[in-house]
Amino acid sequence: MRKFGLLLPVPETEADWEEMPWLMGQGVGLLHEIKPAAEIVRDMMEQAERVLTGFRA
Repeated sequence: MRKFGLLLPVPETEADWEEMPWLMGQGVGLLHEIKPAAEIVRDMMEQAERVLTGFRA
């Protein structure tokens, strides 16, 4: 693999692990819990409804 390439490593990848990109950032710190996808979508829809109706709850 090339240094700082955009391809993600897979188990069969052979390269210098010190030179590979590790795609992590500040967004990882925003995760506080793991939820089912259905719950996340429901929460998003409820938030969108509150915004679109002028925060009437």
